Amino acid sequence: MTYDQITQDERYQIAALRALGYRGAAIARQLHRHRSTIMRELRRNRTARGPYVAYAANGMAVARRRHSRRNQRVPRTGRACVACWRGAGARSKSRDAGRTRGPRR
Repeated sequence: MTYDQITQDERYQIAALRALGYRGAAIARQLHRHRSTIMRELRRNRTARGPYVAYAANGMAVARRRHSRRNQRVPRTGRACVACWRGAGARSKSRDAGRTRGPRR
């Protein structure tokens, strides 16, 4: 099953339908999305004052994607020490070169 993120146009449609008084399930049927997707969108991206505003919602969603763990990069100063950046659990191949794998079970 493929997943498509909500587009800016869909956010404007959600805001317009919400302003007309449509509930989350009715909006989901109009946009051919699952109702939980629409409800999550309305919950995550509402403004501080409460209503859902499409322009603000799109900005919040873009910022969330930009700052996600998936989009983190190795710092330029630490390129030589990738194992250090990944965390204490990461081992380099040269460190593991002398180890042999035990019998499979």
